[in-house]
Amino acid sequence: MFKKLRLGTIITTFISLAVSLGMLQLFLNANHNMTLQMKTSAINNMQTSLNAQKQIISDYISSQETLLNTYSKAPCIISLLKAPDNSRLQKIAQQYTESFFKQLTAWEDIYTANWNSLVLAHSNIDTVGITSIQGESLNDLQRAIFKTNGLYNAGVMKSSISQKLVLSLYCPVFDTDGKTLLGYVGGSPFIEGLQKELASLQVQGLKHASCTMINLKNDMYILNDDTNLIATQIKDDATFAIIKKIHSNSTKNEDSLEYTKSGKGKYLALYKYLPERNWAVILSDSEKEIYANAYTSMRRLGIVCIISYILIVCLTWCIVRYSTKPLKTIEQDIIRLKNLDLSPSPTKEKHKHPNREVSNIYVAMDSLSATFRQIVSTLNQCSTSLNESSDTMSGASSALIDCVNDNSATTEELAASINVTNSTIDTVCNEIRKLRDIVASVESKVQISNEQSQELIKTSEQMKTMAANSLKSSNLKVAENRKNIEASIINLQALTHINDMVTQILDITEQTNLLSLNASIEAARAGEAGRGFAVVANEIGNLAQISSKTASQIQEICNETNANIENIENCFNDILSFMEQDVSSKFNDFASIAVESNSAVELIHSLIYEINELSKAFGLSLTEIRTQIDTVHQASCENEHGVDDIVEKIEKTNLTAETLNQIVNTNQRNATSLRKIIDQFTE
Repeated sequence: MFKKLRLGTIITTFISLAVSLGMLQLFLNANHNMTLQMKTSAINNMQTSLNAQKQIISDYISSQETLLNTYSKAPCIISLLKAPDNSRLQKIAQQYTESFFKQLTAWEDIYTANWNSLVLAHSNIDTVGITSIQGESLNDLQRAIFKTNGLYNAGVMKSSISQKLVLSLYCPVFDTDGKTLLGYVGGSPFIEGLQKELASLQVQGLKHASCTMINLKNDMYILNDDTNLIATQIKDDATFAIIKKIHSNSTKNEDSLEYTKSGKGKYLALYKYLPERNWAVILSDSEKEIYANAYTSMRRLGIVCIISYILIVCLTWCIVRYSTKPLKTIEQDIIRLKNLDLSPSPTKEKHKHPNREVSNIYVAMDSLSATFRQIVSTLNQCSTSLNESSDTMSGASSALIDCVNDNSATTEELAASINVTNSTIDTVCNEIRKLRDIVASVESKVQISNEQSQELIKTSEQMKTMAANSLKSSNLKVAENRKNIEASIINLQALTHINDMVTQILDITEQTNLLSLNASIEAARAGEAGRGFAVVANEIGNLAQISSKTASQIQEICNETNANIENIENCFNDILSFMEQDVSSKFNDFASIAVESNSAVELIHSLIYEINELSKAFGLSLTEIRTQIDTVHQASCENEHGVDDIVEKIEKTNLTAETLNQIVNTNQRNATSLRKIIDQFTE
């Protein structure tokens, strides 16, 4: 009973383990998918509510801004700002302001002021004539209106008059040209209506969700569930994190942020950024409330899985217990076989049933007993036959061992002869291999010489070509230089004409000197009247002397230049003579030597080529000899292997004969053992 229960327990344990793993996998997958879907649904629900809140806020503020913009476009307002001291215009504008204010809903006030914030018309007439804003606050307002270049929304603030939260709006008023700034209009609508609309918009399943609107220009709260925070500086770390995220990626107008509140757990915030106003709307709630449905579904699914697991384990245990109950009778039959009792089972007729696996086991046990009885009978017959065969095999194995010993001696002598032959062939192969290596080395060096001779031929051809080209080029250069030098000498010789010109200048100066002398004589004759003319004549004489000296110096320089030109001409003639006689002849000699060198190199190349061809032929002959020796060596090795195979087979035959002898002895012992076993079954 203990063993049967243990088997059932093991089966139940394995099934329970498999079911638990499958149930755990099912729970994890279902939980993941369900949780993900519910979390996505909750976030989408928050996103939808946030979109609705954003739309309500945008529509509310746009409608209030539109009303103020309409008020600013009134002609009477523009006329009053152009002529603020006109009492008639003041009265008309005041009446229009009061009438317009009565049409508004939930507004604290509306008014018109000049650029210095002097109120000209107000919904409360007692406020007319008061300067509403002064000092630095006025400067900040003016800069903000200029910066927006349109309607300026200062956000939500607490009114100093009613102590209620209002939306502070300002709209500049321009002249008819659209450029000249006359003043501005302002208004303060209450935000109670907006707060009520937002409060009525509850997120389904999120009772504690909070809505916040912030101003990113000054980091202040515009709207918050806690009215004490409205129009105050932001101090919450999570809100600052959202502001930082918006500033880091201003093109992304919506996103989410997960954060942790001290002592309250994890929270999730969704926000939408309004870039046209630089505001942001934030909707936040605790993850515990957002994912409450998901957590509830997860717990329910876990309970269902545990109950299902318990039911499956109990049902499995009952089925295993019922299925293993008939194995008691089968155990008794197996014990009878253990005790070598081959008689038919007395209980097998009770459990024959065509649809029960246990009845098949009973039939198999009965068949196994009958088979054992037949085997015992057959073994009895085989034992007798085995004894007779063992005697015959013993005589045959002795004769086989004698023959194997004779063949082994003959084969060993043949193997020794083949080993001597192989040793001689190996010696010849080694000598031929060395000779072949020498030929290969010679052939390699000849090949290298052949390549170097080809390179030398190419170099010689290049030298010959360069020598011919250089000779031709030098001849052309010499002829060209001769022509250039001759032309230069002719040009230099043109300087000799300067001597003729200098001679003419000297003649002119002598005539001028004579003319000066005559003029001086005539001036002396004229007396006092010719004194001035005498000075001129004297200066002309001096100039003639200076010109004469200069001309003489130029004539000396020209003589020296002519001598230098003759020297240059002689030098050029010597250089041309050297180039024509010595350099050209040397180039001719060099070209002749290059041609002779080329012929010698070609002869060397042809001799190296013949040596290379002879080396190749000698190498081929050695290769052929080596091939024939390898063939002989291979045949000898095959004979050696054949002899080795014969020796190995003889040894195997010898071992086989010994094995047969051992088998004969073993069979005889087995026959004796079988006889003992048969005697146990037949007692």
